[in-house]
Amino acid sequence: MADTEVDIVGTLKGGVGKTRLAMMMALYLVTVKKRSVYLIDGDTISQTAYDWMKDAQRAPGVTWPERLTVVRHPFEDIDEHIDTVVKKADHDHVIGDIGGGNRAVFEAALTRAKRLFVPVGADPSETRKLPATWKSARNAAADSTVGGFAGYVVLSRTDHNTSLPREARDQLTVERQAAGREPYPLCDTELVKRVAYQRAYATVPRDFLDVPALLAEVGVIEKESA
Repeated sequence: MADTEVDIVGTLKGGVGKTRLAMMMALYLVTVKKRSVYLIDGDTISQTAYDWMKDAQRAPGVTWPERLTVVRHPFEDIDEHIDTVVKKADHDHVIGDIGGGNRAVFEAALTRAKRLFVPVGADPSETRKLPATWKSARNAAADSTVGGFAGYVVLSRTDHNTSLPREARDQLTVERQAAGREPYPLCDTELVKRVAYQRAYATVPRDFLDVPALLAEVGVIEKESA
């Protein structure tokens, strides 16, 4: 088994779709790529990832994959817990669903991460709150024990029947650069189908929507040849 990769899906703002992304990533890697995933629900307010698993296990006709372990761990020593899982080398991936506004947990998890995914809604009420998360991520990078992490911003719940996705993309990249600030590392892949992501809750889906494209874009999986 190759070294365990640690990816964090996190933000200090709730309601942006981070749990949907974290769980869809994990379920795709397990069911399609046949990898083993250990998912840590580190949201100190709403532990939706853990509830997803428990509700799916109770649902008729749903078989929860053996390769996916989901645990709750909303504590400041989450970094030590990640170290323990990685040292055991029983899993290909550790994915952290981290949020709830708990800066200490967010930063502790990131000190062990290879990648950070920050989903953000494509509207001004959400993009304006991104700097707080990004500042906290920078603090964590300075204390990384694994050489730092690559950070990615992912537009979530985009509706291309409006101009909001384009305006958000411009705000996070072009406008920042024009103002002499570093643009955010915004992924080309967007999480488009809001209702479909909502309906995935408590299931083991067959359609993983935009998630495979996102994982290929950032190098978690190989891009399919044309």
